[in-house]
Amino acid sequence: GTVGFGYFATALFWQAALERSSALLWTVAVGWCIILIFAKWRVFIELLRHVLRRGDMLFRNTFGPSAIEDIVARAEAEDNKLPISAFLDELLDRQDVIAEVNSEEKRLLAFLCRPSVMEALVDMCIAENNTPSGDSDLDSKRKFKFPFVASEILASENGRISDAIVRSRGLAVKLFSFFQLQNPEAVDSLRASYVTKIVSALLRCKNIEVLHHLVHNESFIPSLLVHVAEEPVADLVLRVLDSADTGRFFSSEVGQPRKESVDLLVNANVLSELAKMFVKSAENTEQGEGFRENTLTNTSKLVLNLSLRVLQLKRVLMEIPSELSVFEKPEEFIGVMIDAGIKDYAAQGNGRSVALMASLDVAAELLTTEVNRVEHDPSLGSSSINSVIAMVSRMSRQKIFGTEGNESETNGELTVMKNRSALESTALLEQCLRKRIDELVKILTEDRSQDSFSNSCEKVTDPFGITKFRIAEFVLACTKSGNRETVAVLLERKIPEVFLQIFFSREWNNILLNTVTTAIIYSFEAGSNDARKAWLNAGIIPKIMRAWSESEEVSGQKKRPGHMGHVVLLCTTLEKLFLQLGAESESLVDKQERDQFMKFCEESVAKEIERQNFRYSGLDERESEGDTPPMNTF
Repeated sequence: GTVGFGYFATALFWQAALERSSALLWTVAVGWCIILIFAKWRVFIELLRHVLRRGDMLFRNTFGPSAIEDIVARAEAEDNKLPISAFLDELLDRQDVIAEVNSEEKRLLAFLCRPSVMEALVDMCIAENNTPSGDSDLDSKRKFKFPFVASEILASENGRISDAIVRSRGLAVKLFSFFQLQNPEAVDSLRASYVTKIVSALLRCKNIEVLHHLVHNESFIPSLLVHVAEEPVADLVLRVLDSADTGRFFSSEVGQPRKESVDLLVNANVLSELAKMFVKSAENTEQGEGFRENTLTNTSKLVLNLSLRVLQLKRVLMEIPSELSVFEKPEEFIGVMIDAGIKDYAAQGNGRSVALMASLDVAAELLTTEVNRVEHDPSLGSSSINSVIAMVSRMSRQKIFGTEGNESETNGELTVMKNRSALESTALLEQCLRKRIDELVKILTEDRSQDSFSNSCEKVTDPFGITKFRIAEFVLACTKSGNRETVAVLLERKIPEVFLQIFFSREWNNILLNTVTTAIIYSFEAGSNDARKAWLNAGIIPKIMRAWSESEEVSGQKKRPGHMGHVVLLCTTLEKLFLQLGAESESLVDKQERDQFMKFCEESVAKEIERQNFRYSGLDERESEGDTPPMNTF
């Protein structure tokens, strides 16, 4: 009827428009046609959606009951003498059972919401059925397929099923006490993932009811922290802050959590306990290697993600509790984690420490950008210093370290929120980090020639190692994102000299060269004059020219050093800086040294860029004589 009326009104509009040739009527007629087409498609889509959702009812009414209905009918028969588990196994073996649950088939839901059936589904998810049935195929399904299907049903966010769980104290206690009865090193990872999936879904669709259970279960959060080696469990701690209007399942979008959620984490001293667990795992070498590494990695990631999530409380007009702020008490959280990592590095003796790498990753992520720098004022209280002062975009690990990265929510590591819209001052955090710079630089510059090895190309006499690379990333991140006090300490420790030595002595370590080159370029393009002067005083110009000269000496032997591409980038950056500053550059470097470098760029670097451009353009230099060289794309 609506569509028919629309057609009739459209005909009237077009007739009036044709008779009067009015621009207004023409506009109204065209607009009405667009509205009609849109409305027609909306009606069609809604009708199609309704037919697809309720098509099973038409099928059953026409061709008889479905297989699932038949199973439910046999289970509900008065003369049935079989146990309910027999029908449940048959039901869970059906491929369309989850689709039937999502379509809210009433008879099926009524059967599933029986107390005995709900208890059986929960038991499948939390405990493995080891009772042999004599059928190996059925035993395999009871071990893997049926528990998975049961967890999907319980986590389907169906209103009746979720109500049946949260309104039954026995079922809720079974789910929420699952981790209290498990040995952390022997927990079933599969069962743990099922339980966390169900609880996360309940937190989203039955937020108030679930929080009511958790408030009266003081051991729930502590039991989760004990099992933080399991990544789904670590994520569940973060999901406690989910609100009922979270954008989607396992979403990083921020909604306003309830005060009870925040109080749960505050009362459990989550950050403090995580820091203690990190230190304990770093010191405990008797743990299994895999379990130990998972604990250290997931603990540090949870500290980071929880800190970023808590920062969002200001956005929804909620105060940040001091117990959940790493910026207010950095020594108690970040400081002890880095100290534990440094001790672990010394204890390992092999140049590799997961604890040190994980703690430095967290510290680097929590550094802020230029927009959010404030100087520490002793006259201000910690609450004033640690107030939200800027609205800045998310700063991923790739951006901190100066490499282009994937902006997706996951990159093989734990999720970091995209909407990092509010940050606190890092004055106290950076003060904590500055105390540990000396020890980190000592590790960075130590000689590990005793760990030399041979590969297919040559003998590596002093391997750099992944841990030292992470330290290099962290120190360079401090030079880029730290406040003036932090940068001053780094320059005082002669960090530019350290990294130039690393740069020119490890010519084939491309990843390390990329990181150092990016930090140097940032200092010259966006850094302070003090930072620029520090790199120049460290002798970057003579070292570049010396490396170039050495490259020309061996170029005839087809052994061009691997860092020469990075050297060219540094040359073009310095040349651009001197041209921009003009005479002002004399405050940074001696005029004679600058003129000598500019001449070197004009005579040597420009020719190398031109040669590379011809090579990359697919032209031979001899064939392109007389042609205009292409633009500098090196």
